[in-house]
Amino acid sequence: MDYLQARDYIANGNSGKIVLGLDRVRKLCEFLGNPQDKVKLIHISGTNGKGSVGTFIASVLTASGYKVGRYTSPDVLNYRDKFSINGQWISEDEFASLTDVISRFVDKMPDRPTPFEIETALAYYYFEQNDCDFAVVECGMGGKEDATNVADNKVLSVLTSVALDHTQFLGDTLEKITEQKIGIVKGSPLVSASQYPEVLAVLKDKISDLTLADVSKIVNTKLSFEETIFDYKEYKNIKIKMLGKFQCENAALALEVIDKLKELGYEIDNVYEGMEKALWPCRFDLVSTEPIIIIDGAHNPHGALALRENIQYYLTEHTIAFVMGVLADKDYESLVEITASLATSIYTVTPNNQRGLSAEKLAECVKLHNKNVQAMSSIERAIDNALADGCEAIIIFGSLSFLNEAYKFLGGETID
Repeated sequence: MDYLQARDYIANGNSGKIVLGLDRVRKLCEFLGNPQDKVKLIHISGTNGKGSVGTFIASVLTASGYKVGRYTSPDVLNYRDKFSINGQWISEDEFASLTDVISRFVDKMPDRPTPFEIETALAYYYFEQNDCDFAVVECGMGGKEDATNVADNKVLSVLTSVALDHTQFLGDTLEKITEQKIGIVKGSPLVSASQYPEVLAVLKDKISDLTLADVSKIVNTKLSFEETIFDYKEYKNIKIKMLGKFQCENAALALEVIDKLKELGYEIDNVYEGMEKALWPCRFDLVSTEPIIIIDGAHNPHGALALRENIQYYLTEHTIAFVMGVLADKDYESLVEITASLATSIYTVTPNNQRGLSAEKLAECVKLHNKNVQAMSSIERAIDNALADGCEAIIIFGSLSFLNEAYKFLGGETID
């Protein structure tokens, strides 16, 4: 089996539907010798910020000499970027080899695992086969019934900010969503971001070993397009390359995780170096300075509020063009309502995703808040038109599966 054959094998039978539950992935992991329970797992759930927080944690652990596996979803720049060790993506050859092994067990299963379940089993197997010291793993959606939660033994769990998202699967209140997301804890310590009162009430009722990040302790913040500097508790002059005030909050949560790991007996001595080296695409990512082009993963109201805050801080004197693409099952009406008035012109695109909302339907929604909107047939045409507008800044945002098309067009890593 070569790399492309492995990709096709995993995608085979994908209905495009989200299927929750642990029975299939648990059986597959049993076939593989339960690799998920042979690595020191740091498990991350939450609505927004999982990628950034996981990046900070993994970067600090790597800088401190540990071998750190990382599993994220969805992929952004390249399919292989969801599987990495110490920041290096899995090779095509190793991906094919591991998939070949896994396929022998999948083919015996009467109820075929979904692509995400196969990828999750592959990630744990990859980390175990490479003797990783830690695995930093993000939930795909929710927590309790997410395939990544097949693991039972965890060093600690992490909860990023919780907001309304995937309500058709996780529940229509913050309390219900929180119950799902803390299903990953399984007796491990939980380190949580600052949360809405409804979320906090659930955490205090259900979690015995709870650490909360304190945003009021983020002080002396200096924001620029070059770097962000801030103090958090005893950490002074923390430097990070990821832009935005919200990244200070993500970094503070990561620092609380690092402190908890130290409390648990792990030696971590290169915190500052690791924090500064951490990079994660699609989070107010400045990909060009002339003209200013920013790619951002805002795809729900909470993310839209963070994007609006960053625009108002970094680009308050600039004329701005938006390029947008969203999924139909997201709360795109609120996303548009929060952001549309900030742009001089807006171009909508249909994401290359089975769940993608048509550019025309998104444009109709935008017109309720900004009349200067056009539906485009491709992201290439949208960006070309935005450049021709003469606006001083272009912001490309929405679904992560849409944003990798933007990186490809703008000269980033190609999608294989």
